[in-house]
Amino acid sequence: MGEIPEEWQIDKLGNLVNILVGYPFPSNEFSGSGIRLVRGDNVTEGKLRWGDRTRYWNRLSPQLKKFLLQKNDFLIGMDGSKVGKNYAQVRHEDLPCLLVQRVACLRVNDNLIQNYLNYIIGNKNFINYVESTKTNAAIPQISSRQISDYKIIVPPVKEQQKIALILSNVESYIQKQYENKSKFQSLKKGLMQQLLTGKIRVKI
Repeated sequence: MGEIPEEWQIDKLGNLVNILVGYPFPSNEFSGSGIRLVRGDNVTEGKLRWGDRTRYWNRLSPQLKKFLLQKNDFLIGMDGSKVGKNYAQVRHEDLPCLLVQRVACLRVNDNLIQNYLNYIIGNKNFINYVESTKTNAAIPQISSRQISDYKIIVPPVKEQQKIALILSNVESYIQKQYENKSKFQSLKKGLMQQLLTGKIRVKI
């Protein structure tokens, strides 16, 4: 992993998080309403997506309560063509929802902060690790053991907080610039339509 500060550590991810793999809900019992189910289809690059991919479960038995997700839970899709790239952090607006098999939920312990984990898994090093360890079956997949064995660099918690804050601010800035770009693109299209049809005349 190269040189790192002396006070930083290297450890397996499994020693820093609790990993929960989802429940095998039978698809023939999915409901049209109830609690949303987080399946592999819902976990995309950086966020959960719902819409026509949403499936529901209409009853919550005692054995299923452990699969109820919490805000800021970190999810990793465990199979599919984009395995290693599909991850998401649960938002308040995603709740309530239940974890389905082939999706892993990671909850940190006291030595790792949840927001820092987002950048650990979003790093190209994790993608490279998955590429080197995933199965070569028709549907590529990784196991909870492989996720657990992934080695990460662990700064002190206070440094993790500052690193996560800096990266979050940069993400917010990028998003704002992207939104501004979209607005200007829309403005340009509108001007093109009006200028090229003569609705707006230019002085000669």
